[in-house]
Formats: sequence, C-alpha cells, structure tokens
Amino acid sequence: MLPDCLGLSLDEACHLLQGAGYQVVNILVTGSGALTRQEMTTRVVRVRVVGAGQVELVAAPVINLWPPGKGGAGAHAPSDH
Repeated sequence: MLPDCLGLSLDEACHLLQGAGYQVVNILVTGSGALTRQEMTTRVVRVRVVGAGQVELVAAPVINLWPPGKGGAGAHAPSDH
C-alpha cells in the first residue's frame, strides 16, 4: 500500500516511500521560479504512480506570510480578539 506522504517535506516523503519499497523517479516543483530545491521549503501535494513500484512527486513551495522577527515560520496568526 502506498504510504500517505501528502504535506510532508520532499526529504521526508522520499525516505518514507523508499522505506515502503517505492522508487521516486521524478520530482516536480510547482511555481518554483528561479529558486532551487535547496533554497526553498516545499511540501508534497500529489503522488502519482507511474509504474510498478515507481512514483512521481509533485511539491509546492511553502509561502511564509509572516516577516522575520514577527513570528516567522510556524507562528500562529494574531488573534482577532
């Protein structure tokens, strides 16, 4: 059975899939522009089975809307109260 890796980082997803016996044969990153894989944080948004034991991952960049010093990644949104 294909493990659920939606929302995981590319590294986490690849490790999980390889441990389950799947080979990641391609990785597509949506909307990456000029950034390289090493310069951005991405999360898996789709897993496609492309052959026997082979998968392709589609990942999207994580967009941090909080500027540095204002909570950054993982911070909670300000309360409406």
